[in-house]
Amino acid sequence: MDSFLWDKFWRERDVEEIYPTITDIESEILKSLKDLKGLNILEVGAGTGRTALSIAQKGAHVYIIDISDESLKKVSQLKEKYNIPINIIQADGLNTPFEDNFFDLVYHQGLLEHFRNPYPLLIENKRILKKNGYLLVDVPQKFHIYTLIKHAAMIFNKWFAGWEREFTPNQLIRMVKQLNMCPVRLYGDWARPGIVYRMLRLLLLKAGIKINMYPKYGNIQKIFYNIQKSLKDKRIFLYSHLSIGIIAQKC
Repeated sequence: MDSFLWDKFWRERDVEEIYPTITDIESEILKSLKDLKGLNILEVGAGTGRTALSIAQKGAHVYIIDISDESLKKVSQLKEKYNIPINIIQADGLNTPFEDNFFDLVYHQGLLEHFRNPYPLLIENKRILKKNGYLLVDVPQKFHIYTLIKHAAMIFNKWFAGWEREFTPNQLIRMVKQLNMCPVRLYGDWARPGIVYRMLRLLLLKAGIKINMYPKYGNIQKIFYNIQKSLKDKRIFLYSHLSIGIIAQKC
């Protein structure tokens, strides 16, 4: 991971202008861990820290690490703004400063795809997990227009993250099994608003034109989103989602 690249990325971003994760990570966590009170939880790769801060409000002992000083500044600002207790540490996810078997849950979103070899990160995740602890990995799904756009941009060295990969649901299952972890559940979701609207909005912002983060199309939009929500957990639709993830247990 290039800390200089990510410092530049976060320095230029306003937290209020950054979309939340595609998937509601907190809701997915709560499907496996009903009560977070008193649990030790780590987010690897801080981002804005919004998910971690929300989890901390439910009584968990939350730690968050990142190599980017600028990202951690964003998290610190939100921590102070909302007065939420959270442990913020600058560290490399490949070599964390935690003892073995410490966390009840380790999760990351939008991180694993930036590693050409994903296993060192996952092995470190497993090391610091307690027996029967949970690992959540959230990544881009391969069969999506996002993949085409991303790789086209990478050819011309125009992708914001420098280099990025993607995964299929079956790849996620194989990876956790190779770690001798037990897959618990796959999940995924579509972007709302869609990726084309998000990219258009970003281009307009760079041109000094600001449009709403969330377009409003009335009842048609509500009906469409409700249909999506009813279908998103069906296995077949995992291959159309923008974001997918897996929850596995250290068994």
